[in-house]
Amino acid sequence: MLDAQAIKAAQAMPEEPEARAELVDALRVALGRLDATDRQLLVWRFVEGEALREIGRRIGLRKSGAEVRAARARKRLRRLLFRPRMKDH
Repeated sequence: MLDAQAIKAAQAMPEEPEARAELVDALRVALGRLDATDRQLLVWRFVEGEALREIGRRIGLRKSGAEVRAARARKRLRRLLFRPRMKDH
């Protein structure tokens, strides 16, 4: 997994193909580790730009429930992306 510095570096220099590829790969792996509902919710919200009300309707929640579910999914994704690396001994 990437550490926070690697992600910030990739964001700061998106023209760097290697840094961008590493970021995309880490994101793909982390998304793959989420459950299907969380993954789909994040895609609807942040890739497709879907409104929380519509997302809630799709998954059987009110807007406020979809908002909470999206926040929790983002938190789980963030934990997967920013998991501290093990130090070599």
